[in-house]
Amino acid sequence: MDDELTSKSTVLHFQSYDQRHLASNIAAEVHNRLHDLGIEDKVTSVTADGATNMANAFSSLDNVDRFWCVAHRLHLTLCNGLCLWKKFKKDEEELNNNNSDLKDSFDAKTTFNENDMEYLQEDDIEKETTD
Repeated sequence: MDDELTSKSTVLHFQSYDQRHLASNIAAEVHNRLHDLGIEDKVTSVTADGATNMANAFSSLDNVDRFWCVAHRLHLTLCNGLCLWKKFKKDEEELNNNNSDLKDSFDAKTTFNENDMEYLQEDDIEKETTD
């Protein structure tokens, strides 16, 4: 915030991973970035999603509280409440291969808790398109 109480924001760092998002990798990266920026003793809280890997990553940081992002939680609530589910490629492929007469149906899985998704690879999930 500046002297005129205008909110300012900036991205301090952006990190992508070629492998699974393990808590240990996330914790190490966050610790390194905070250290590089010289703010490791100044950060008192972080906002993240509710996934187990994020909870575990931030639990290893001393004196830092993790808060679940309200916008992310609202998004999950709306998607699940409105049945905006994700289709799983594996289920659809098995159905097409094993039951050619049932090609129009598939097993839709609903995730009421995003932690259920943590063990899936990104390529296992096909984003549903609205018709």
